[in-house]
Amino acid sequence: MDEINGFPRQLSKGLNFKLKLKKRKIDKIILAGMGGSALPGELLKSYVDLNIPFEIHRDYGLPKTTKNTLLLACSYSGNTEETVSALKEGLKRKIQIIVYSSGGVLTEMAIKNNLPLVKIPSGVQPRNAFGYFFYSFIKTLDTLQLTNKIKEVEETGKWLEKQKFKTCEKECVGRTPLIYTSSLLEGVGRACKIKFNENAKTPAFFNVFPELNHNEMNGFENLNSKFVVFYLKSVVDSEKVRKRMKITKGFLEERRVKVIELNSPGETLLQDAFYYLHYFNFLTVKLAKLYGVDPWKVELVEKLKSELKK
Repeated sequence: MDEINGFPRQLSKGLNFKLKLKKRKIDKIILAGMGGSALPGELLKSYVDLNIPFEIHRDYGLPKTTKNTLLLACSYSGNTEETVSALKEGLKRKIQIIVYSSGGVLTEMAIKNNLPLVKIPSGVQPRNAFGYFFYSFIKTLDTLQLTNKIKEVEETGKWLEKQKFKTCEKECVGRTPLIYTSSLLEGVGRACKIKFNENAKTPAFFNVFPELNHNEMNGFENLNSKFVVFYLKSVVDSEKVRKRMKITKGFLEERRVKVIELNSPGETLLQDAFYYLHYFNFLTVKLAKLYGVDPWKVELVEKLKSELKK
């Protein structure tokens, strides 16, 4: 549990690094990464207001770039083949690149090609390094003078260390969790869904308001007792979204779907986001114990990697 308990300090203490970047105009940022390495980028898009396009790329190669595109190549292990592929393509196109990794092939390529490298601390599960990656991305944008946010990030970490968490993992036993948020917390919803998958070894899904009102809510006519819905509410949710949440909750409860509303004590989007991430850190590890599974192993992921190498 040490890496879970230490999660807030990824923000409050952050990482001490300096980036030596070429003075070059940037007209687009592409964050290339998979799984937990890409998720902080989704929160980043909601949190900062950039005046240039910011795209998250979860695939091999790269999408369309310009000569002034900045590539953020992110892989905790440094061996994620999709991200390695993206980095190789970025080198071919001679665009500006920053690498974020704890080691592996990406680190070797960064050193060989004299690329700016942000070393992410090793020894934690990739999904639990969210804070390190987020802090690093914000510090990068601050260095580029695109944002001025690092102080707020550090203060959020200090705030998070003081919070208490009473979780409801017993409500999840035998049910499939569904995470519902506003679009502002979409990346957080996805991250919490992944914590159920990887920590508790159970299927889970997420969706966002108002989109889910146009499709998913129509699916609750059968097997409703098999689901538990979590509402992740935020102080920055619009009144229109809050109204949709309230009405939809009534529809779901009429159909005997278990709905759990979570209300973060935070006063900002960032506080809400990291409160929920930490809440589900604890909940999913406790749920893993109830299911009798190891929350730290991801055997199927490792088996897939092994098969792909053949």
